[in-house]
Amino acid sequence: MKKYFGPVVLHPREPNVIYTAASAAPPSGAKNESSIYKSTDGGASFKEVATEIRPLYIVGWNALVMDPSDAESLYFGAADGKLYNSSDGGERWQKLEVELPREGRIRTLACAP
Repeated sequence: MKKYFGPVVLHPREPNVIYTAASAAPPSGAKNESSIYKSTDGGASFKEVATEIRPLYIVGWNALVMDPSDAESLYFGAADGKLYNSSDGGERWQKLEVELPREGRIRTLACAP
């Protein structure tokens, strides 16, 4: 069960759709593997939606954002400097060709319309 949550993203037109990054251990924990989760029932349950880009670590040092002009497009910045995109509401993810040095942890992302 995941209990440490990072960013939370709410769908602008579908109030029951929520995205979050979560892990079972705190950011300082040795085994803090995290992933991205999606709820379609207002947060009553969550499904992992980033299995193809695991492992992701350090939930407190990553970012998740939704494109304001396309609610199905999400961006995830990982603690290792990698940037990912999903154009289908989190079902499939691809690594973008933008990569920062490992010391360049992505903690915040913003999308401009």
